[in-house]
Amino acid sequence: MTAVAFLDGDGQKKYLEASGTGTSGDPYIFRRVLAGGADTITIYNISLASPNTEYSQALPDDCAGVEFWSRNGYPVRFAFETGKVATPTPPYLTLRANAFYESPGMINLSSSTLYFATAGSAGDIIEMIVWS
Repeated sequence: MTAVAFLDGDGQKKYLEASGTGTSGDPYIFRRVLAGGADTITIYNISLASPNTEYSQALPDDCAGVEFWSRNGYPVRFAFETGKVATPTPPYLTLRANAFYESPGMINLSSSTLYFATAGSAGDIIEMIVWS
């Protein structure tokens, strides 16, 4: 993953997140402009040691975006409120096997908390990138 800085028309610093190879052979696909010109990237590794147990990760102030996936490619339940994922209780979402979640570019996740649980795969780890 690469973050590329540029100045917009008003002279404000903005960032593009880039990864992979474009279909035309370009070295990167630019996927989104990070809200508010995020300038800090933080990586979290959240251990899901026991199945059907809720684990949480607080997001930093001024969080402009988040992306996460299961290190081992397992399905994972996640929610933005406590008490929804250990014993599946709506509303929650399921991150399917070998998938990743990317927050919308314009959402404000400042001071939010994400909650995670896995159904039957003890010892998984959520790998998370946060921009703020």
